[in-house]
Amino acid sequence: MLGFLRQPSLRGLWLELPGLRVVHACWHAPFLEWLRPQLRDGRYLSRERMPAATDEPAKEAEKDNACPSLFKAVEVLTKGIEVALPAGHHFHDKDGTRRERVRVRWWDADAVSYRRAAILPDAARELLPDTPIPAHARIGAGDTPVFFGHYWLSGTPRIQSARAACVDYSAGKGGALVAYRFDGEETLSSERFVAVD
Repeated sequence: MLGFLRQPSLRGLWLELPGLRVVHACWHAPFLEWLRPQLRDGRYLSRERMPAATDEPAKEAEKDNACPSLFKAVEVLTKGIEVALPAGHHFHDKDGTRRERVRVRWWDADAVSYRRAAILPDAARELLPDTPIPAHARIGAGDTPVFFGHYWLSGTPRIQSARAACVDYSAGKGGALVAYRFDGEETLSSERFVAVD
């Protein structure tokens, strides 16, 4: 497998193969297409472009719209979609830090409200309003299966949607090392996960 990943044509910010896609945190097709012509070989950040990719907008409003930027595109691919919570709402993360922005379940076409879309423990999510999240944050997984990580899930591995599977089950913090046995199926199944504790 390592030789497979070392091939120059198979490295980059994402991987597209016939019948499947792989990305670190979020398959955001509009940002991918916008980003592609700005990258070396269509998928690599050059050293010259790296500073701009880490230059976070000073204003919150610049983060919360569909207009792409190098920072937003790289941020979404590697960390997921994050949106500002409605005024008056916040939560405390696992370290006790107050947060007024939350990651959303981009892969779930039905996750259109803060209460349904927020990636939070159930008790915290239930405190959020059932009002719509911004339209630009509702992208769905698309028609081709996509595999991703980043979200430090726990419990029994399961697909996130018919075309999306997260394989990150916190192996770095004592969780299971998880893989998905993909045989070209268009509809993913939780039965195809393999996990080693």
